[in-house]
Amino acid sequence: MDGGHAPIDDTDFESILFRTATANNGFEDQNLILQSLKTNVLDQYFGGQLQQHGISGLNLEVNLQVSYQNKVISFDDDSSVTLRDPSWIIMSYNPDQIFEANSVFS
Repeated sequence: MDGGHAPIDDTDFESILFRTATANNGFEDQNLILQSLKTNVLDQYFGGQLQQHGISGLNLEVNLQVSYQNKVISFDDDSSVTLRDPSWIIMSYNPDQIFEANSVFS
C-alpha cells in the first residue's frame, strides 16, 4: 500500500495504491534484480500497480475489500494502544484476467 490513508470501510479506497509483481522469477530476472538493473517483474496483465479508482471514465481493474481485527499492544509501562490489523482481498473485475499464482502485493 502506498500513500493515502487506511480505508475506513469497503467504500473508502480513493487514495489507496497497491504495487504488484510476480515472485519466483526465472534465472535471468533474478540476475538482473541482483545487479540492480531491474526492481521486480510486473504482472503480465495488471502491470506494476493497482488502484480501484485509477482513471476516470475507464472500467475498474480491481475490486478491493478490507476488514479489520483490533489488536491490543501492551507496553512495559502498563499503557496500551489498539491497532487495526487489516485483511485485504484483491480481485480482478475482468473474469478473463486473474492474478498469476505467484503474484505478490505491497
